[in-house]
Amino acid sequence: MALLQQFVGINAVVGYGGDIAGSAIPSLKSIFPMLINLEQVLTSLIVSYLLSRVGRKTILQLGTIVGAISTGIIGIGFFIHDGNADVGNVFILLGLVVFMANFGLSLGPVVWLYIP
Repeated sequence: MALLQQFVGINAVVGYGGDIAGSAIPSLKSIFPMLINLEQVLTSLIVSYLLSRVGRKTILQLGTIVGAISTGIIGIGFFIHDGNADVGNVFILLGLVVFMANFGLSLGPVVWLYIP
């Protein structure tokens, strides 16, 4: 479980998210890493409520599916970016925001609660 958590690419998003957002919207380069980390903290607070209602297994399964979809959106954004930079940037930023919210709701905190 913890290995899956690291292989979803969270370190790349956290490490390079500011540069990726800065290439789309230059004014976001310095603030985007703080915003996506704040988003992850807020969603981690929500997941404590969801764990008791939905269950860990369901949250992890849905989180893995949404993570794959959001990573696909980011990939499509990079593919489109060559032809139309504005549309590509929207896909990339949307994918990053969804990916971080999903990670904060699923694979981020739930794995550490599931292991014990």
